[in-house]
Amino acid sequence: MVLPVSSGLQLKDQFVNLLQISTKVVNSATTQLERANRKKQKADNALIGVNITVEDIEVVQSLHAEEETACKASVAELFQEIKRLQAENQKFAESQQQLLENQQRLMHKQTELVEIVQRLQSRQDINGRLLCTVYDRQRFPGEHALFNQQIEGTSC
Repeated sequence: MVLPVSSGLQLKDQFVNLLQISTKVVNSATTQLERANRKKQKADNALIGVNITVEDIEVVQSLHAEEETACKASVAELFQEIKRLQAENQKFAESQQQLLENQQRLMHKQTELVEIVQRLQSRQDINGRLLCTVYDRQRFPGEHALFNQQIEGTSC
């Protein structure tokens, strides 16, 4: 019998799935914006700034390109975090399943132990009655009434 995963894990899974969907939407929107901006830049023949110094040449990108790069990096980080969270959730679910299986095994063992204890108590009761019977027969060899009482379960 497989027991349901805890509601906390389900909520965490839902959060990870929502994060993944949101990240995909952001990634898609970013890609669409990049395409639109490239078309616009080609149409406008947009210029980029160039700073020249004696030691090196530095190309200054537009602020929008820097934002696109930062957005791409953020989306990539989110995808990595989503993968990590999904793996963590999977490990947690597996360990929870193992705990449930172990708990079921322990409950089965407990049932077996209860049965063993009951059998031992029954044997102990029988042995006690037999001991009382033997003792009574040695003390009162001619009296059968006491013997009959001992067989019915009264103590000595």
